[in-house]
Amino acid sequence: MREKKIKKMIQEHRNSGKIENANKKVRIGWHFFKLNVFTLKLSNIGKKKLNIQHKNAQLVQKIRKDQQLYKEVREFRLIFRFFKRLKIEKGEIRKSEMPDFVLTQNGKTCGIEVTRIYTDNDWIAEKLHQDIEMYRLKDKRLEQYIGQRKYIGKIRTYQTKKGIVVQAIKDKTYRDEEVAEVKNKLFEKIRKMMDDYTKYDFNYIFAEIVFTAYENEKFSEKLNQEIQFFISHLDVIFGESEFHLLLKIGNLYKDFDLKRGTYHVLS
Repeated sequence: MREKKIKKMIQEHRNSGKIENANKKVRIGWHFFKLNVFTLKLSNIGKKKLNIQHKNAQLVQKIRKDQQLYKEVREFRLIFRFFKRLKIEKGEIRKSEMPDFVLTQNGKTCGIEVTRIYTDNDWIAEKLHQDIEMYRLKDKRLEQYIGQRKYIGKIRTYQTKKGIVVQAIKDKTYRDEEVAEVKNKLFEKIRKMMDDYTKYDFNYIFAEIVFTAYENEKFSEKLNQEIQFFISHLDVIFGESEFHLLLKIGNLYKDFDLKRGTYHVLS
């Protein structure tokens, strides 16, 4: 895409408005696409399956030059992934400070804190995946790029029908420490929610963990028990408000009801 077109699309960004009005029709060359004005992400219209990965990578590269905008757009992209799973298609969303977002829907307010949790080399794997799409890296060029960036020994790549997969290489001897690090970051988010924002009808933490190797039912059950133990040591009065931790690990979404001490997988 031309620089002028990229700048024009970035100028469409909004940090508040109606979710149902998120998508704007834009023309690129001979084709039309949908641009989400919150996430600044392009998608196809109707049944068209045009390749837009490179166009989205170009947008991200330009957005990165403004760190505040980049952070905000990443948070919006995360929250819209959760909205899709929760089937939230209507409501008024606005960027906030504490919590990160406030959603108003059917006369109810929802405070939402968002976070992405990395451990070890996970961030390198994510960064390389973005660069592969941006620079269309493959084969020898990809191998050279990994060497130049000094990623050798930190990630592995392999080809599938859907494209190139990037995985972080982890030291299994630090498995327990890694799990503990993830849990401690979640506990800190829960503490922050209980201390700083409990005035909403619904209070949510949307957490995406870039950490998939050890996820299983035993992990979730133990995490739920430890969350309840942690909350029992906080000065919390739940009242009539609802409190939830929504966790995305890989392709799984799990809803931890902090008030009732239960959890389930979101379909």
